[in-house]
Amino acid sequence: MNTNSLSQSLLSFLFRHRQVRCGTAANARTLHWLPMVFCALFSAASDSLTLTGVISRKTHGTAGSFDLPIDITRSIGGALTVEPRASAAGHTLLFTFDQPITSIGGYAIRDETGLDIGSASVIGGSNMVQVTLTAVPDRKRVTVHLFNVNNEQFEAVAAMGFLVGDVNITGAVDALDVAQLKSRSGQPAVVANFMYDVNLTGLTSAADIVAAKNRSGRALPAARTLGGSVSGLLGGGIMGNVVLQSNGAPDLSISSNGAFSFVPAFAQGASYNVTVRRQPTGQTCTVSNGAGTFAAASVSDIIVTCGPDPLTCATSALQALATAGTLSRDVAPQCGGSESLCCPGGVAQAMCGPLVNNLTAQAGDLPRLAVVPQTANGRIDVTMRSRLLSAAALPIGVPLAGDCLLSINSAPGTAADVKYDFSISESIAPNGTARLQFGGIVLSQLTSNDVSIGGSFACQLAAVGLTRPIGIVGLNFIEAIKAHVCNSCPCL
Repeated sequence: MNTNSLSQSLLSFLFRHRQVRCGTAANARTLHWLPMVFCALFSAASDSLTLTGVISRKTHGTAGSFDLPIDITRSIGGALTVEPRASAAGHTLLFTFDQPITSIGGYAIRDETGLDIGSASVIGGSNMVQVTLTAVPDRKRVTVHLFNVNNEQFEAVAAMGFLVGDVNITGAVDALDVAQLKSRSGQPAVVANFMYDVNLTGLTSAADIVAAKNRSGRALPAARTLGGSVSGLLGGGIMGNVVLQSNGAPDLSISSNGAFSFVPAFAQGASYNVTVRRQPTGQTCTVSNGAGTFAAASVSDIIVTCGPDPLTCATSALQALATAGTLSRDVAPQCGGSESLCCPGGVAQAMCGPLVNNLTAQAGDLPRLAVVPQTANGRIDVTMRSRLLSAAALPIGVPLAGDCLLSINSAPGTAADVKYDFSISESIAPNGTARLQFGGIVLSQLTSNDVSIGGSFACQLAAVGLTRPIGIVGLNFIEAIKAHVCNSCPCL
């Protein structure tokens, strides 16, 4: 018992007060919603619609009708099947499916540039759909689309060329076509030679030869190839491949560096837009020169550059830093005004500090590093903890007190650690490459017990507060983090 008869028998038993037909000869379904669920489950395997073939049918006078098979595996830009016979009242195409056809959701006729051309009438019957094309010019590459066949998400597509006189189907009319016509002059149209009856009279004659001679030198719009080169790709298994996509071409999976080319050819005037459909694991690839329109030549200058995925790279760099145990950076001088920094007597101090963050975990410490990916937002949120120490006192200008000295040591404080929270996001640079961008930093757990002001008696009496030290430490830390991460990762 096949799938349809099994589902129909079972459903008829379960829903014996309902009319149940599942994939009948007319492919009709008169099902209520619950039986329909079961019907779909049992008949899904046999309901998959397939386009089995396409032919171009023309009538050759009293000799009858003859069919030219169309190779449905070819793309519009490749070496496709050419219809060499005159259009007469139009071109009749017959699409054959493996199941009866009940409906067509719509159709489109497009030339090699992707523009809609001509018109069509579409008639369905049994497992065949007849498409009659009118107003389609000669010397054209054409794709015929049938949408939502049988109310399914199914699109039937056939690409072919129209070029009167191209009886040897090379995509051009030349002396060879004329010679073949001459060798068959006077022969009636039969299955073996109907293509040479260009004018559809039922006989290969002088008129067919003249038709080819008058069109000698004509050709279908030339096909163009689309490609370029890949660099920086690490590869390593299917997930290490970069997958490229472009309109009018199947996806292209690339596993190694070097030249690449999309499989189908493209026609002159067609547009292309190459983008990355899937990134390789742990890397980010960007495309340059990826969009345009085919002119007289093929396109071979698309550049795909792969490198470490910025956020993955940043995470690895931070993990390495936390393992190393220490992050140290001199404080940048800020001269001028009453709140100078590392600028005693108005002179910038070349080496100031540095501020040292000890990331080595001690007993009872909270984790030194926590990285939380925010995949949907293209960023990572980072928390780092350290014991903070100014290796040397920092010259700092204090209003009404003059030049003083700022010392920081978080270890003796209530909380031995200071806590840094910041984010790193992935942004696209003007050249199209993915880069890291650092967000603002929030410093917490630095208390007044961690900060002291030394120097003159006026300095010791001064109330500096925590705002300036927090600002100094936060800026120094994020700059140190940037320097470390951007040494091995791409940054803006």
